[in-house]
Amino acid sequence: MRKGQCRLYLLSENGGTHTQWRLYGHMATAIPAGELGSLFRMLSFWSGWPVGLVLPADAGTGAWFAWWSDVIAQMPADHLQVRFALRPVPAHRKSHEQ
Repeated sequence: MRKGQCRLYLLSENGGTHTQWRLYGHMATAIPAGELGSLFRMLSFWSGWPVGLVLPADAGTGAWFAWWSDVIAQMPADHLQVRFALRPVPAHRKSHEQ
């Protein structure tokens, strides 16, 4: 897979009455909030549920985390279920800070 390319896996479930979607890829972070909102709105409508979103953070992702937090805050609450995953600071970083 090339950088910037997305891959969508479609898997049959319940004898083909449902399809499991798995989307993988790398994209620029600066996706317009309106476009992202449209994507979440469509996915929520099609599934009948809010989209589950996990936003991991650690000591090295502060600016990235802040950008996504601001964008997510603009989304209607009924379209998303957000979970924040805080990761510990790696041991090699701790030893350099002391």
